[in-house]
Parts: sequence; structure tokens; C-alpha cells
Amino acid sequence: MLYPYHNKKRSLFMDGLAFLQLANEVLGEVGAELRECAARLDRGGGADWWQRQEQLEREQQEDALALQHDRRA
Repeated sequence: MLYPYHNKKRSLFMDGLAFLQLANEVLGEVGAELRECAARLDRGGGADWWQRQEQLEREQQEDALALQHDRRA
């Protein structure tokens, strides 16, 4: 009577182990991609890029507000 329970418990353990192995692979790939992105940002002046992006967003918002103001006038 214990054998079916024991087999089910072992099966659940093996399923859990397979899931953890898959998760480890995925996290490894994500980590590698993050390291690659960080290296690319370092090579390309990451802080400067972020500042340029923020400035571009501000300019786009200002242009959109000016366009709305012109339409109302």
C-alpha cells in the first residue's frame, strides 16, 4: 500500500527537480543577456545614453503640449 504513495511522491520530486533545472537554465540565459546589456551600456557610455533618452522624452512631451496649445488657440 505504501508503494503507490511512494512512487507518486518520487514522481512529484522528479517533476520539481526538472522544473528547477529548467528555471536554472532560463535564469542563466537571462543573466547572460543582462551581463551583455551591461557591457554594451558600459562600452556605449550608458549614463550618457540614459540622459539623452530622458532629454528626448522631455522634448517630445514639450512638443506634444505645444501642439495641443496651438490646436486650442
